[in-house]
Amino acid sequence: MLRAWRAALDLLNEWEATVLQVRFGIDGGRPRRLPEAARQLGVRPQNFAEVEQHALRKLDQAPPTRPLAIHLANLREEVDRGDFAPPPPSAARGPVAARGFQPSMEPGFVQPPPLRSAPRPMDRPRDDRQPPRERFDERPRYDDRGRFDDRRPPRHEGPPRDRNPPRAAMPPPPPPQPPPMPPPRVIPPDLAPWTYALLLLTERETDVVVLRAGLRQPECPSISSIAKTLGITRKRAYELHEHAVERLQRKPAGALLAQRLEEVARASEEGRPIPPLVVPPMPAAPLPVPSVAPASATTQAPTARRPPAPPLEAARPSVPPPPPERAVASAPPVRRSTARPEREPEQVPEQLIVVRSNSDHDEAVAAVEEALAALRFAAEECRDGMYERLVEPLTELARVVERGAAELRGSGPRG
Repeated sequence: MLRAWRAALDLLNEWEATVLQVRFGIDGGRPRRLPEAARQLGVRPQNFAEVEQHALRKLDQAPPTRPLAIHLANLREEVDRGDFAPPPPSAARGPVAARGFQPSMEPGFVQPPPLRSAPRPMDRPRDDRQPPRERFDERPRYDDRGRFDDRRPPRHEGPPRDRNPPRAAMPPPPPPQPPPMPPPRVIPPDLAPWTYALLLLTERETDVVVLRAGLRQPECPSISSIAKTLGITRKRAYELHEHAVERLQRKPAGALLAQRLEEVARASEEGRPIPPLVVPPMPAAPLPVPSVAPASATTQAPTARRPPAPPLEAARPSVPPPPPERAVASAPPVRRSTARPEREPEQVPEQLIVVRSNSDHDEAVAAVEEALAALRFAAEECRDGMYERLVEPLTELARVVERGAAELRGSGPRG
């Protein structure tokens, strides 16, 4: 029976196991009737019977524990009818009796000491006067209506917590950082005259150009020698050289260095001596940007301009509207045509005609030419780089401005 009871413990929860132990005395006690067992656990007999019936139904559904369920059901009927006679207290079985040894009841018999190995908790007998073990949890198992709560108690200590707590608001992601700017290139002092030209090239192209053009040494080695010096393939050296020449030819600052590379290549192909290097003058330092300061007595006053022309409404003479014509009663009605009459061109008053002088015409021509030069420079600067798609619209706009400048030059000042 104890072996079947160990299998039943895997199917029952703690409260159901406690109810069956107290009701049938499985762990060494005596079977009790329903009111006494309910009073022992401090619950109502109706609720005790519900838990007991639920536990027996669980045991009856599993094949290993079905004989135990049948035995407990028969024992319950015997105990409730009063047919079951509990053994006297003096005949309580000890741990040795569970192993088939019945102690003698003769006077002077000494009970043998218990074995060294501690028996299992379910095999140890217990006196009826010993209170049952508290194997159920402390939280109340019944609600306000007396209904039994079969849910498992929480495993953690403390009040139950929500299994899905609200997630804390996530902080906004940091704004995307722009990629780090590469460090500015520093041209060595011995190559200072070629600063603006070398800044148009990459570092690897600069190494090839410096060796090929002879900017540091008097001789100009071949592309194969440059490839061995830099530790790259000859094909890669030729590619770097061609790319460098293309970049230098696109910008005015690299025209002189591109011409030098072409002279070296032409002389090498023809087998004649390479002409000497012509070093350009040192580039002037960029002019500092003047800060905006209040005009002083030393600064030149701006040229005075004529006030703007008055608006059209203010310049028009106020002419009163003509009086309405009186209708003649005897005259027949005149049929008006539905065709709209042609509107006469509006007469512009003489005071609105602005006479342009030669100075205004010259200023306009100069401004248009300056805008044309700026457009051409912008289109030239955008040819190499990420703004190459702007070259065509800038060129078309420059053509339009050029046609306007030609018309402005041919028209001459109006006066």
